[in-house]
Amino acid sequence: MMQDGGSILVEVRPASGTSGDPAQALIEEARRRHRRRRIWTAIVVAVVVVVGLVVTWVAGGFGGRTARGLPSPPGEAGAPSAPPANAPVSTGTPVAIGQGPTDIHFLDRNHGWIASGCNSFCYESNPHIIRTTNGGRTWSDVPPPNMAGTYLSEPVWHQYGGVVKVRFTSATRGWYLQAGELWSTGDGGTSWSQAHLGGVVTTLASSGNRMWALVDSCGAFPCASFHLFYRSDPDTGWQRSTRTLSSGSGQRSGSWLGAFDHTAYIAVPGHTYSTTTTGPLRDVEASCNPVGSLAPGSLVGLCFGGDVASANRFAISADDGHRWNPLVDGPPSAGWSGAITTNGRGVLFYITGGAELWRWDTTNRNWTEVLRTTPGSTDEMYPIYFTDADTGFVGESGSSGVHLLETHDAGMTWAQVTPA
Repeated sequence: MMQDGGSILVEVRPASGTSGDPAQALIEEARRRHRRRRIWTAIVVAVVVVVGLVVTWVAGGFGGRTARGLPSPPGEAGAPSAPPANAPVSTGTPVAIGQGPTDIHFLDRNHGWIASGCNSFCYESNPHIIRTTNGGRTWSDVPPPNMAGTYLSEPVWHQYGGVVKVRFTSATRGWYLQAGELWSTGDGGTSWSQAHLGGVVTTLASSGNRMWALVDSCGAFPCASFHLFYRSDPDTGWQRSTRTLSSGSGQRSGSWLGAFDHTAYIAVPGHTYSTTTTGPLRDVEASCNPVGSLAPGSLVGLCFGGDVASANRFAISADDGHRWNPLVDGPPSAGWSGAITTNGRGVLFYITGGAELWRWDTTNRNWTEVLRTTPGSTDEMYPIYFTDADTGFVGESGSSGVHLLETHDAGMTWAQVTPA
C-alpha cells in the first residue's frame, strides 16, 4: 500500500517554446496554470452565485451534486455508478470547505484528514482542516494553526503558498505545511506549534510513523542549498542529513520528495536518492521518479517522455529504483500529467489534465478512464489516496468548491461523498 499520504504530483505540461531542464519547465507551467485558475475561479464563482439563485427559485433548493461516472469498461456493462451495497454509508462530507490548494491524508482506512489552505490572495487567513475517525462516514473540524498571526514574506508565499501538506503519523501526532512554515500537533490538532528547522520547509513526506522534510537552508532566493530532515514518533526532535543537496533554485528546479514502504526518495536535477533514515543517501537511477508501490517489493516510477501524459511511460523496479524495467506507456490522453498513485495491489491511477482519472491494472493491462470532471467547469482533480486495495478517495477543487469522491471497488466506480 502506498504510504506517502496520497498522490504524487510528478509532471505538469511545459509551456511551448521552453527549453533546458524539463522538470523546471514543468514547474513553471504549473505556477502559471495555478495563477490562471485563480482568476477564472473568481469569475466563475460570481456567475455560479447568479445561476444558483435562479436554480433555487426554479427547483426550490440546491440539488445534490453527483459524481461524473463514465460508462463501464468493456466487460463491465451494468456496473454500478455508486459504491457497492456493503460499502460504508457516508453521513457527513467535506463539501465546500474552502478554496485553495488542498491535500488528503489517511493514516489507515478509518483515520483521515483533509486540509484546504488559502491561496496567494489571503495572506492573513488560517487553513481549514477536517478529520474523520470512521472511514469518511462523518467529518469534524480540527482547530487550525494560527497562520494568520504569523509573518510570511511575500517571496516565500508566492514560491510555496500553493504547497499544502497535512500528515499524521498517529491519531494524535500530526503536521501541517504551507508557505514554508511547518506546524506540529501532539494532541490531534487541539493545539499547534511551529517547527523550526532552520530554513524554509519546501515539502513533506511520511510513511508509517516516519516523517521527512526537505528544507531550503538559504532562507532567500535563489537557493542551491537544501537538507533532508527526518524523525519518527519515538524521536524527541528532527535529525538533519549531513549531506547538502543542490537543486538549483528550489521548487522551480523540480526538487521532489516522496516516501513509500518506509523509504524516502529525493529527486533534484540530474540525481535521485533513497534513504530509510538519516543514513547515507543511496543513488537511484534518475531516469524515472518513484510514484508508489505496485505490490510489496515492487516500486513503480514515472519516466518523463514529453509534454502530454501519453508521451510518458511507467517502469517497475524490484531493487528500490536502482534499475528500472519498462512496464506500460501512459494513458491515451493529450492532457498534462497530474496526480499519480497506486492501491498497492496491482492497480495504477493517473490524473491527466486535471480532469480525467485513468486506471490500469496488472490483469487487464489496459488504461480505462473511470472518472472526469464536469465539462466546461474549472474543477480539477489532484489529491488521490488509497487506504487499502479497495477503498480510495480523490479530491476535487474549483468553481464549485472542494469536494471528496470515494471508491470501494478498487477505483472501478466513484461517487461523491454527500451529506446525510
